[in-house]
Amino acid sequence: MKNFFLIIIMLIFSAANAQESFTLQEAVDYTLSNNYDILKANLEIEKAQKKVWETTATGLPHIDASVDYNYNIDVPVAVFQGEVIPLGSKQTLTPAIQATQLLFSGSYLVGLQSAKAYKEISNKAKEKTEAELTEAVINAYSAVIIAEENQEIISKNVTAAEKNLNDITEIFNAGFVEEQDVDQLNYTLKQLVTSKNFAERQRESAMNSLKFLMGIDQNQIITLSTNVEQLMTDNLNLENQILEGEVNNHIDYQIADLEVETSELQVKYEKSQALPTLNTFFNHSQNNFSQDTKLFSGFGTWNPSTVWGLQLNVPIFSSFERRARTQQAQLDLESAEIELRKVEQQLIQDIKNAEVNYENALENYYTTQDLVELSESIYNKEQIKFDEGISTSMDLTNAEEQLYNAQNQYIQSLLDVIQSKTALFQALGKY
Repeated sequence: MKNFFLIIIMLIFSAANAQESFTLQEAVDYTLSNNYDILKANLEIEKAQKKVWETTATGLPHIDASVDYNYNIDVPVAVFQGEVIPLGSKQTLTPAIQATQLLFSGSYLVGLQSAKAYKEISNKAKEKTEAELTEAVINAYSAVIIAEENQEIISKNVTAAEKNLNDITEIFNAGFVEEQDVDQLNYTLKQLVTSKNFAERQRESAMNSLKFLMGIDQNQIITLSTNVEQLMTDNLNLENQILEGEVNNHIDYQIADLEVETSELQVKYEKSQALPTLNTFFNHSQNNFSQDTKLFSGFGTWNPSTVWGLQLNVPIFSSFERRARTQQAQLDLESAEIELRKVEQQLIQDIKNAEVNYENALENYYTTQDLVELSESIYNKEQIKFDEGISTSMDLTNAEEQLYNAQNQYIQSLLDVIQSKTALFQALGKY
């Protein structure tokens, strides 16, 4: 029994500390289901659906029931030929039911169209959120992976610097080099250790940002299974991907186009205010009267009352109020059309600029690869010369700094390629 409870405790502990692993695509998919903005967007869509039904219901039959009860404390009377005649009852009870139905309203028809447009806007808003989150998650995921790559590179440099420091210290103790040589390599090592610690914190910060975007609890531990090589393969080999996009397929263009549509509906709505409205109604009530002073006692015969009718409202003159509102709506429509043209040109510009930035990032990436190889070659040769006593510690330090600078440029070029590629795909409307 004791072992049984121990196993249960271990299982609970293991479940609490279980790590979940995500590829890049899995991280994107998880985000599009669990991100806070996505959850809110889903609620907005649901709200829009309810709004459509609310608007639809205004033109459907409405049935209302009521019960009126009156107790006359002092019943009014009239005197006729010396006789006092009551002019009412002590109590009246009137239950009633009324049904109404809208037969025609131009405003109602336009309102239905507007409600559906509102729902479509909510859907497009969610699509835009998904596109932005996809770009953000790819960049955040890549930042974590590249930060890990940076940690690995710096760790190797620290190991090499520690070896050099140990070697030069032994040579110094033997009296073959000056103390300045030891200090120089010690200075380099301390810089590298600081850079390593900074890279570790940078990776942690990037992971926290990624978890927030994904909608994951900050205390949960996750791992990322897509490595740098896979990331760069996806971002460098774009031959099989269509790098052309129609501007009107971009979500920003579609939203701007919807704004034009809603502005047109608003113009129609204002114009419809000048149209007549026609309603029909049906009312049935039962009246009962009692002169008894006791509550709800003494009621006799029920007296029915039934009414059916039509109600026509015709706007005639509003001192040009409706005209002014229509003109304002027309100006809003013109503004929306201008904004649509602006968005179109902005998207064209974004595509062109994104293509240029991606080409620059690619060129810089391949250049930094070559620079790393060259600086490694120079450093290795300088290391051999230093070990043989041909060069000084300053020469080795200069070669080290050149290598570290090339590595830093390489790490930054990885980020630039990925970010410029995601920006290009965002401009093309592929997310």
